[in-house]
Amino acid sequence: MIRMPLVVVVAVCGIFFFILSVITRPVHAQLAPSISSWTPGAYTHLLPQSGTQTLKSLPGALRFVTVNTASQGCTLTLYDSIGSAGNPIGFVDCSIPRTLEYELTFQNGLTVSLTSINADITITWQ
Repeated sequence: MIRMPLVVVVAVCGIFFFILSVITRPVHAQLAPSISSWTPGAYTHLLPQSGTQTLKSLPGALRFVTVNTASQGCTLTLYDSIGSAGNPIGFVDCSIPRTLEYELTFQNGLTVSLTSINADITITWQ
């Protein structure tokens, strides 16, 4: 039988309980305020027409871009801005029908620019 001094036993137990308290401590994660929980967002249905349109002039979140009806040579440009001279978020090739999920925030506003008169697109934002 090995005898350990009482001080060593207390120190080992203290270290054990300290590690146990750190390991079992709950972790609290927080998402960005504008996307912390899903709430139904607004949507804009871009009718088959080309041009630039500001969808929101305040900070918000871009959820989805759905190409309902595709058009060859079509490009949709998304801007974090209240005009087409702002920061581009991305470029969407709208020659393929699909839904793209973005789930990102924009700081200045959301503006879109469409280069086709035949594409039918829905943008979901908040």
